[in-house]
Amino acid sequence: MFRLIRTSATVCVLGTLAFGASMASAQKSEPPIVLNDEQVVDRVWEHVDLRLVRQVDVWFENGEFPRVISLLRARWHLSPKDYEMATDLGWMLENVKETEEAIEVYEKFIKVDPKNPNVRYPLAFLYNQKKQYEKVISILEPTLTMKPAPDANSFRTCAKAYERLGKIKDAIRVWEMQLKVYPDDLPAKANIERAKKKLDGK
Repeated sequence: MFRLIRTSATVCVLGTLAFGASMASAQKSEPPIVLNDEQVVDRVWEHVDLRLVRQVDVWFENGEFPRVISLLRARWHLSPKDYEMATDLGWMLENVKETEEAIEVYEKFIKVDPKNPNVRYPLAFLYNQKKQYEKVISILEPTLTMKPAPDANSFRTCAKAYERLGKIKDAIRVWEMQLKVYPDDLPAKANIERAKKKLDGK
């Protein structure tokens, strides 16, 4: 729906850009670049979004956090599957101690892209910071066998959560799963050796 609205709202811009591009190409004796409506709208909105990002930076530097959050909400609304936009908004909400709303953002992010193995990590990381390790495990454990596999941080954080709960065998299991996906991960190898020694009482 929004795409139709923004397309109609940019018809004049579309025409102006297309005419300008054609005139410039004609003056250089080059064939004009022909774009369809959707391509032109996408290009316009790329520039609009870049301007929004710059405005966010300005407001952040000035400490205008409510404005930053409002603009981040708008950007995420336009691209609900965008990892960076969702995490930027959630992180900003956490910074101003709006933890419950940050959790809502992360939970919605999971729902809009449930097959993405990495969408659960921001919520798990939040609970990890709060030392709620059981929640970390319940969020991340189901992602560890997904295809494609999640980022290595999901394995690391889940394994560490098990270890902090004293579940050393489970921690080792997760690190071993990590090595099957990321065989060159040296910290995972070191953690397995360390955890095995802990099991042996060394």
